[in-house]
Amino acid sequence: MCWTVLLLTLAVRAVPSSQTVPPQVEVPELGSLTDKENRSSFVLVERLSNDERQLFAQNGTRWARILTLSNSTKPGVTLVVSADIGLVVKSILSTDSQLLDCDILDDEHEQQLLDQFQADIGRVLSEGHFEFHWLNETDYSAGISLLQAMDVYQQKQNCLELHASHNRTRAKRAFVSSGTKWCGIGTTAISRNDLGYYAGVDACCLHHDQCAFTINPQSTKYGLKNNRFYAISLCDCDDQFYECLKNETDSFAWYMGKLFFSLMATPCFTLRIGEICTEYSWWGACRNSITSLKADMRNAVPF
Repeated sequence: MCWTVLLLTLAVRAVPSSQTVPPQVEVPELGSLTDKENRSSFVLVERLSNDERQLFAQNGTRWARILTLSNSTKPGVTLVVSADIGLVVKSILSTDSQLLDCDILDDEHEQQLLDQFQADIGRVLSEGHFEFHWLNETDYSAGISLLQAMDVYQQKQNCLELHASHNRTRAKRAFVSSGTKWCGIGTTAISRNDLGYYAGVDACCLHHDQCAFTINPQSTKYGLKNNRFYAISLCDCDDQFYECLKNETDSFAWYMGKLFFSLMATPCFTLRIGEICTEYSWWGACRNSITSLKADMRNAVPF
């Protein structure tokens, strides 16, 4: 996973946020950076609070955003969202470049995330706390490395291999989090009373695991197909999980909330009575349907 090291190296090379440094090159108009017909190739590094960085990069039709998240109680993780036309791969990586979890999204999500990517570029430029580089700058040493790192198709292959190595039938959250016994794939607890070091957060995860309404990965239920590699839950369950984490004073609760709701942006579903097709014709028209519980997808609420 050498591409991760390259991205992390690039993301942390910006100057400390306490300094005010102008862009190293003249920044073009926003319209030229967000033109979907004639896409330019650039790197934009946003300086966040606590010396954290968010990186936006584009090379033709390929684009990526990289965010490193850390706090005082837990080693940092990095979210990499990389895309090309019709394909998006989200990856969460540890500080030692291990792929912890990932998701592969389709064309509909690529358009939505591209719109958000371009909107955030406008926000960063307007706020002024950034560094800007063209990928072809002769004195920008990370350019070639970044081009190699933005290989979304290799990231897709890495993601498929990761999920093939895990039994994720009932996985509710991205990955096992140290200091807990319920916040991750499966559990290491011997009973429901067995909680980890972060007991409050672990209790939130335990309660979330008991949600009675879920749709397993790569399966269809309530008329809704879940194409993701992890289960999605009823929005009421996710809302309770959200509030449970918010009510915890431990900073690890903030960390877990950011991972689940903001970084992986795990969606949920609502239920209503509706018509569900049970048989389709060969050309895709519905031949038979029943009235039953019908699910509607809802996007995650950022933490």
